[in-house]
Amino acid sequence: MANSKKDVKKAEEKKEVKRVKEKKEIKEQVVDLTEIKKELDLYIDKSVRESIDKELDKTYRKIIRRKNINIIFKNIVIIILLIVIGYLLFLLYKNNLLNTNVLNNNAKEKQVIEVIEKDNKEETKENILTSLVDEYGYLIDDYNINEDSEYIESFYKGNLPSELRNYISLSQISFDETTDGDYDIIDSENIKEIHNKLFDEKYSDKDFVFNGNKLRFIEQMKSYITDSKLKKFSSKIKKEILDVQVKDDEVYITTVEGLIEDNKICNIVTKDVIDEYKDNLSKYKDKLNVLTYVFKDERLVKIEKE
Repeated sequence: MANSKKDVKKAEEKKEVKRVKEKKEIKEQVVDLTEIKKELDLYIDKSVRESIDKELDKTYRKIIRRKNINIIFKNIVIIILLIVIGYLLFLLYKNNLLNTNVLNNNAKEKQVIEVIEKDNKEETKENILTSLVDEYGYLIDDYNINEDSEYIESFYKGNLPSELRNYISLSQISFDETTDGDYDIIDSENIKEIHNKLFDEKYSDKDFVFNGNKLRFIEQMKSYITDSKLKKFSSKIKKEILDVQVKDDEVYITTVEGLIEDNKICNIVTKDVIDEYKDNLSKYKDKLNVLTYVFKDERLVKIEKE
């Protein structure tokens, strides 16, 4: 029995040793498997990373290569464009020079033509004016006034009252001695006849003053009687025709007029001295008296002050 128990105990110990040994082997196997797994994981990760890195590298190289190609292409395009632009600018510059020369030549030709045309126009205008003066200049000859007349301001303002018209009409009458006394008698019909030839307005038998001498109309006599002997009409006023125009049935004669006294040119109304007289009034027209006489059927319709 005792042997039997010992045998059993030994058998159990052997079993236990065997079990422990198997357990150890299993554990070692498990550890080995874990290590293998880790190694596999590392290998796989490394492989994947290397594959990914290779792919990324290939992609990057492709991108870089394409980028370089694009840059080169763009540079080539830019160079071509610069060449084209430079050539076009050269053509424009060349054309500009040609055009500038042409324009300069054209401008010079135009200036010459304008000067010739201006001279021709001025010459034509002068010729026309000369012809018109020759034809109509006589119309203003009979409209004269003495520089000291009471009507001088009215005349050079363009006003023509009946008294002034009678004055101008009387200036055209030649009279030496009308009576033996110290006065004169002027037939109203003589003044009326001249008035109707000179003026478009109706004649009126109004009293008027002729160079300081009062003329009174006497109805019973149909004449004017003076206070004293009439003096022969005289005037130091000079006229120069500036322009003559014919519009419809009217003639417009523009004159510059000045008082010539002691060989000096003076303004007729203000008596201001302008300059030495050298047979030219138009040069001083801005400071002298400018009038436009308007005629119809050779009679004065009105006077316009310029």
